[in-house]
Amino acid sequence: MYLLITLGHVASDREDYGRAIELLEESLALSREMGHGLGLAGSVMSLATVSYQRGDLKRANELYEESLDLARDTGMQPILLTALEGYACVAGARGEARRAAQLSGAAQALQEAKGMPRDTDWLAEADASIYAVRAELGEEAWEEAWRKGRKMTLEEAASCALEDAASG
Repeated sequence: MYLLITLGHVASDREDYGRAIELLEESLALSREMGHGLGLAGSVMSLATVSYQRGDLKRANELYEESLDLARDTGMQPILLTALEGYACVAGARGEARRAAQLSGAAQALQEAKGMPRDTDWLAEADASIYAVRAELGEEAWEEAWRKGRKMTLEEAASCALEDAASG
């Protein structure tokens, strides 16, 4: 299953999103069948990211929700961090700039508090998406919403993200 995830990442890096989805769906099915928590979390998160890259915001929301639930249930905070960043990107793509700023602030605060590295495969795309939303919202409004996100507890950030998923 890990090889399928890696191959899915390679296909995604080559912008062959159809092939990436096929590989990641296969990994997800195998992970579910085996009941493998870490593989399941990795498969779901990777599939969420590719769905976002492909422009399927509804599917990305569904998968980020599952990722968030898995991360909270198992304590996999790096998955939680990437899920919050993913939610921020989806919110921005849907024109929810303030929510995107709040989730971005919450994700950064979590990353700093726990000393977690960011997912390097996702880093450039997430930063570019957030930068575009930041420019759209304007610096003052961005900073206000971002600071609000940084003050959120983990549960508040998760609730904010899940509200986003429910509206998608």
